[in-house]
Parts: sequence; structure tokens; C-alpha cells
Amino acid sequence: MANTSAKLVDANRATIFVFDDKTNELFSQVATGLSHQEIRIPSHAGIAGDTFSNNKINHISDPYQDSRFNQDIDKKTGYITRNILCIPLYNSTGSPLGCLQILNKNNGDFTEQDISNLMGISYQIGIAIENNLLYEALTESNNEITSNNRKLAAILNGIADSIVLIDDDFRLIMVNNSTKEILNVESEKLVGRKCYEALFGYNDFCQGCIGKKSFISGEVKRESFEIPIDSQKKVYERNCFPLKEEDGKVHKIIEYIKDVTNEHEMEEQLFQSKKLASIGTMASGIAHELKTPIAAISGNLQVLRSNVEKVKKLYDAENNPSALKLEERIKKQMGNIESYAEKAAYIIQELLTFSHKSTLTVENVMISTMIHEGIELVTDHHEGKKISYQLELDDFLEIQCDKVKVCQVLTNIIRNGVEEMTENGSMRIKSHVVDNYVEVRITDSANGMTEEIKNNIFDPFFTTKEAGMGTGLGLALCHKIIRQHKGHITVESQLGIGTTFSVWLPAGEKNTKKLKLDLQGEEYVSFQLHDKVFKRRLKSIMEDGCSFFLLSDDTFLPATIVNGVELHLTNLTLLVHASIDLISNDFALMKFNPVDEKTSQKIVNYIFQHKC
Repeated sequence: MANTSAKLVDANRATIFVFDDKTNELFSQVATGLSHQEIRIPSHAGIAGDTFSNNKINHISDPYQDSRFNQDIDKKTGYITRNILCIPLYNSTGSPLGCLQILNKNNGDFTEQDISNLMGISYQIGIAIENNLLYEALTESNNEITSNNRKLAAILNGIADSIVLIDDDFRLIMVNNSTKEILNVESEKLVGRKCYEALFGYNDFCQGCIGKKSFISGEVKRESFEIPIDSQKKVYERNCFPLKEEDGKVHKIIEYIKDVTNEHEMEEQLFQSKKLASIGTMASGIAHELKTPIAAISGNLQVLRSNVEKVKKLYDAENNPSALKLEERIKKQMGNIESYAEKAAYIIQELLTFSHKSTLTVENVMISTMIHEGIELVTDHHEGKKISYQLELDDFLEIQCDKVKVCQVLTNIIRNGVEEMTENGSMRIKSHVVDNYVEVRITDSANGMTEEIKNNIFDPFFTTKEAGMGTGLGLALCHKIIRQHKGHITVESQLGIGTTFSVWLPAGEKNTKKLKLDLQGEEYVSFQLHDKVFKRRLKSIMEDGCSFFLLSDDTFLPATIVNGVELHLTNLTLLVHASIDLISNDFALMKFNPVDEKTSQKIVNYIFQHKC
């Protein structure tokens, strides 16, 4: 347009200045070779600024005599400006838009006809500039919208929950990545489909559809629902947010679906904890009330026994058959009273133990030791059953715990499994480290349990035994003890196959037995034996002694004996022979040749970590 304007009046050069209302400047794009250079001047400066700001035509015959003219550009470029014609430009509403500046008419000065010709095309130039500015603004707006859409998409796709946009025909028009991942379907296969069909696989609206309610009421609607996934019940919360248009009607809704299974479980646990606390308080009160009469019954029973002996002498019961029979009957009845009183006292003690917050007496204990003790306690009450135990234990797995209480837990679980078995059965017990926990898995070959029983197994006073055969506090107490140790206990069961209890306890920093050695003279080392397992292990591996090679990398390897021939290893620096010289119930004396405290400590630790 600038070149056309210059040719129209036979001029050498033309420039179009456009007003920038953001900076209050006039700017122009000037061609410099293959690129463009932008020129900016204050909207009131120079001849162009005077034309625009005062809305007038400026015809300058001798620019060098005009104070508004900036001569610096001519001096730098060598260009000589002979005359100037500057005409204001307007938009479609008649508002100033900029100006058209023409330089150096080729023959003489600009004429009135030139001014008339330029005024004739200035309107078209103004409209063209206005359209161009509108196009640039539209492009910039579209780019901003595109950028914002990308940011919004990134935000939505970064959310781990399902977010979808639904139109008033209940079709999906947008889904985020989490929705695709949850459903394992590409967005192309979701967008355009009915929401109830794409998300839930239904042929019609969901029962009590809150999306429909949100469209009608224009209000936010919420609901929770459950879906079984991979044999696990998942709990979801669905929120529908209406999007109102300018007409006030809802044409789209945003549906936000969040997996709240963990929160739901935590709420249930909190409710269960409050329920247990209430039950515990009640049980504690009842137990305290019963404790006094039970003690009175036991005391009076002792007095009654004493009185029976006195009556026996008065009536010469030894020579009186009737008196003897009466004595036997009374003693039998007293035995029954004593048995019932002891059982009542045991139940009261269980109630008090369950309801009171007891402290833990923590010590270093081998898991294997407690398992062996539990098996030994239960074995005495097998009642003719043939139970085989398959043990997969790490003999040297050590934790810090209250030995009495954790042993009570393991014994209780083992006993319950044995009681549920028929005449013949098997029990598999495994201990190992998983992440930062020591897991003990106890699996029985009983009949298993139903889902309903499994869900209530740790509830206080819940029992499947006949009336009078149990309090229902055993596993509830086990659960409480393990939670006190900052662990957890879980149960898996299948009808007709069996049940597995998993007890998880925090692993200690060191899960190998460390023995404190005491040098005795030049050759012997003594140390304490903490439990039966160590004693049994020590006897089995050290009866004939072991030789150890100390390698250059400061590790130990036992000498390999094949047909009585000792195979020597390379790069060894020391050969140490160790043997048991004395072993008693709680003490062992080991002989090393040669011996020093550091080497002896390493060898003993090696023996208890490896089989040699």
C-alpha cells in the first residue's frame, strides 16, 4: 500500500505509521533487504506525530527548516529529504488510526491534486490496516487460547483421577489421560460415546444418575459407589459440576471421579477403633465389677473345703458310708465351682488385657525361637491329632519386641489352626524379611473360612466356636498387640483349602545375631547362648570343628573337606581352626587357633549366618 501511494503521486518513498494504544507510540515496518525493521516514535513526536495527534494534513516544502523534522536519519544514511506530505488515516468508525507519510516528489513539490488523490485512497488504506490489525489480534487471541488449552490439558492429564466433560446429550466430549488409563481405552474410542456406556458399560442411564440431576437443577451433585475390581471392592466418589452458558442453562457438566478406597478404609478403621474403645471401656467396667464376686467365690470355696474337713471328723466319715458318698459329691461340686471360677477369672483377665493400654517390654528376640516355643506349647494339646509342621525359618532373624506378647500372638494363631484341623493336618510356617518388615506366614490345611467370617475375624467377641468355648477376644487381642508393635496382621482364606495369617513386624536394623565375645587366655573365647536354637545349631555345625580361611579381602570361607582331604584356597592370609570345647545350658567355650578378638568375633558371626 505504501509503494502504491508513492507511485500514485510520483514520489520517491512512502511510510505508513500505525498507532499502538498499548505503548502510545506510532510504529512502522521498514524493509531492509530480505527482512523488516520496526521503527517506533512517540505518538506526538515529529511531523508524523503532529499529523496523527492533531488530526491534520502536513505539507512541508523544506523539511530542514521545520523544527519538527529529525535530520539525524538523513545525516546517517546520506538521504536528502526535499519535501514531505503527511496525511492522517482513519478506521471504519472515523477514529484516528495512524498516518501516511510521502517523501520527495520526483518533479517539484506536492500539489493540491496529489493531496486530493491521497485523501481518496486513505480511507481504503485505513480499512485495510484495521482489518490487518483485527486479523493479528484474532491470531494472537487464538494462539493464547491454544496455549491455555494446552496448559489446561496438561493440568487435567496430570491429575490422577478421572475427569470427563459431558454434553447435554450425555456424550463424552473430553476425557483426561487418567480416564483412559483406568479404562485401558484410547480417547478416540471414548469421545462421542454415551457416558453411561463408555464409563460403566451400561445400556441406559445409571440408576439415580447424578449427571442428569445436575443438568436439571444446575447444582453440584455428589455420590459414592462401589465397583468390584480383581476380587477387590473399590470405592469411588463421583462429583458433577454444571457449566452454565450465557442463557443461564446448563449445556455441559464436568464429571470428576476419584478413587477413595483408601480414605474409605481409613474411615472404617477409625470407626472400628472408636467402637473398640467403647467396647473396651464397657468390658473393663464389667470385668472390674465381676472381679470382686469371683474373688469372693474363690475365698468362700477355700473356707468351704476347710469346713468339710471339720464336718468329716464330727461325723466320723471314714466309718460312715453315707457320709463318705456325701463328701465325694460335695468335693466334686466344689471342683466344678473352682473350675468355673477359674474360667471366669480367665475371661475377666482377657477383658482387662484387651481394654487396658499395656506397656511393652522390648528386647532382642529371634523370631524362630518364638515360633518353636509356640509349637511346643500347642503340641501338648493336639488331642490325638497328627499335625506335621513345615518350617521355612531364618534361624537368625531378630526383631525388637515384647517376647511374651508376640509369642502369645503366634501361639494363638497356631492353636486356632490346629483346632480347626481334622485328625491329620499340616501347617507351614515361613519367616523372611520383606522391605522393612519381618513377615511370618502361618498356613494351615483346615477348611478355611467364609468371606463374612474373614471380615469379622479380628472383631472383639466375634467367635465361631460353640457357646462357652471361647470369648472371641483371642484374635482381637492379637490384632491389638501387633498394632502396638507398629506392625499389622492380615488373613487370607479359601473354603476347602485353608487359611494363612501373615504377621508383619518392623525389622530391626540388624537381623543377624551378634555375640559378645570374651577372650579367655590365649586360645579360648566364651559367649552366652541366648536360646535353644543357637545351642542346637552350634552343636550340629561344630561337633568336629571347622577350619576357616581368612582371605585377603577380609572375608571368611570354611575349608572344604572332601574324603578327608583339605582343599586349600589361593590368596589366603590366615587359616583359623575353631572347635567347641565346652557347651552347657547357657554358655559355650570355643577354641580358636590362632586367636585374636577381632578375628574370633568375625568367625563366630560367620558361623551363625552361614551353614558350614
